[in-house]
Amino acid sequence: MARPFLLRRQKAAYEAQRAREAADEQVVEDFEYLKSLDAAAAVPLSAATNWRAALRQAASESQRQQPLTYLPLVYEDYLMRQQLGIAHPLAAELHHRRDTRLYEDQREDLLDGRELLGEPRNFDF
Repeated sequence: MARPFLLRRQKAAYEAQRAREAADEQVVEDFEYLKSLDAAAAVPLSAATNWRAALRQAASESQRQQPLTYLPLVYEDYLMRQQLGIAHPLAAELHHRRDTRLYEDQREDLLDGRELLGEPRNFDF
């Protein structure tokens, strides 16, 4: 009878430890993100009893505001291209680069699979 109770306690302790580790990782990510911002950018940090929650809120708010900062510049560039009749190749270029990376990853996966099966690491099927 004592064994299931012990396993439940161990599982609860393990889950609590994983939650603490995830919270610590999130704090590190948020802090690194905030450090990477421009030094002139002021990021308000609200008063809270839990400093981790305040840091998370500040990072989230900053990430939400960042696209709004660049939106007028991007729109101005878009209008200029439209008025001058210049094509917008950026979307096609990004799509092509993404496809190339995916293709390279698939090639490596195929070669790894052949190697695991004891076959030569090439495409001579």
